[in-house]
Amino acid sequence: MTSSATGPGLAALARFHLHVGAQLAMRAAAPLAGVPIVVLLLQQDPSAALRALAAWLLGPFSGPGAGLATAAVALTLATWAAPRVAAGLGGWARHLPASESTQRRAALCALVIAQVPLLTALLLLAPIAARPGVAPARIVGLPLLMAAAALAAWPGRPAWPSRGAALLALVLVAQPGPASLVSAALLLPVADRLAGTLRPNARTRRRPAFPAALTSAVIALRALGVATEASPLLALMPVGAMTLLRLNNDLSPSVASAAARLGGGLGVVILLAALSGRLASCRPVWPWARSLPVGSRRRVAEDAVVLAVPCLVPLAATAALDPPAALAVLACLPFLAFRAAGALRGAAPGRAETPAVFAAAGALLVAWVAVLPWLALAALAIAPLAFRSAAERDRLQKVGRWEALHHRSVGDPLSWSAR
Repeated sequence: MTSSATGPGLAALARFHLHVGAQLAMRAAAPLAGVPIVVLLLQQDPSAALRALAAWLLGPFSGPGAGLATAAVALTLATWAAPRVAAGLGGWARHLPASESTQRRAALCALVIAQVPLLTALLLLAPIAARPGVAPARIVGLPLLMAAAALAAWPGRPAWPSRGAALLALVLVAQPGPASLVSAALLLPVADRLAGTLRPNARTRRRPAFPAALTSAVIALRALGVATEASPLLALMPVGAMTLLRLNNDLSPSVASAAARLGGGLGVVILLAALSGRLASCRPVWPWARSLPVGSRRRVAEDAVVLAVPCLVPLAATAALDPPAALAVLACLPFLAFRAAGALRGAAPGRAETPAVFAAAGALLVAWVAVLPWLALAALAIAPLAFRSAAERDRLQKVGRWEALHHRSVGDPLSWSAR
């Protein structure tokens, strides 16, 4: 990397970061503007509440609390935008003819632009808080406040020398008075000089090695992501509904057991449908996996195990409610897991029609099992047929089929339309 930047290159870099900051500002503008509007609409007199808010934030008698609140919002916006601005600075941006300090300052400009919604809101409130002929004095310190928030949120290393100076400047700007503004203005260049380079990209860190037998399971769990944590909680809702039904009604033992079977079965079906739909969209057909010495039966079995393990959560809740009902649902689980593994092989990436069909069929099955418990044994008996059908669907997949991209072409370096 050279120590300086050419004029056109620096201008292009500045425009890029300005666009990044503008997009982040537009994303932050909706919640930042929507929450105060909702709060004001809940007041008996919204106009009086708006005048009181303007007087508290920008009025002549506003104390340090208003400044600290404004600084907290600015720091929150900058901290939210910092990882998004710095995400690509460790890649292609390193090849640009710009020094490290130029790259950092251009990115800091993006962090400042991301705080524009706060600046716009305060400027709209300024006429309400202004006295005749006198503008609010706190408006003068807003550029310094935004710059201090950007420096405090910069994810460089070492972080604390620069961040400490920037946070001190941020606190000084929040205090009323010209002396505080002058002190903050003197601290900001110091914080900029102390701001270091970016931390190493987390993707370049060495990941722990996994046994070869667990590779496909690890890939599936990474594709599922947060769904493996949130979906089991969603699956507990039918079990909870049936629990309330049993507690609040005088049911016969057979009806109470049927309610437990229905709640546990619906929880398992909902969980399998959610996980299979997520896996179909985030881990589509992988041609490279076909070059491995692994057959379709093993791939289906591994996916079925990955999908079935989280179902232990609604099964455990059902067992606490009614153990025989949990055994009936457990007997249905192999058939349902193999059907879910086959369903995700019939859905194109980004589409959820096939998991939805599986959810409807699975709900019908568990409803019949709730009425006729012996059908759980029939479902267990035909589980090998479901396994065979899912393996056949895996073999019939066209691994070389064309699928449209499901991300913005601007972020794709191979996209012609993004150039």
